[in-house]
Amino acid sequence: MRFQNIVVSIAFKRDSETAKELHKKISIFNIILKFLEQMIVWHKALVEKTRIKLNLSYYQLYWVCFIKGVVVCYILMLFSK
Repeated sequence: MRFQNIVVSIAFKRDSETAKELHKKISIFNIILKFLEQMIVWHKALVEKTRIKLNLSYYQLYWVCFIKGVVVCYILMLFSK
């Protein structure tokens, strides 16, 4: 937050119109950042709930994810030819 205030205050000294645009971009960036943080929290909770429901250890979950990634990559390679 401090960095954003410094950037905005420097921009205000330079040009007030540029500062307003910069502040708008920073606030949009903050909205996107908060949304992504909420999405990460939601995803972690979903993965944990699924792991418990399927009675998997973390190690087993890592292997499932690895194998899923290999299968998805293989399918993408088949369709890209």
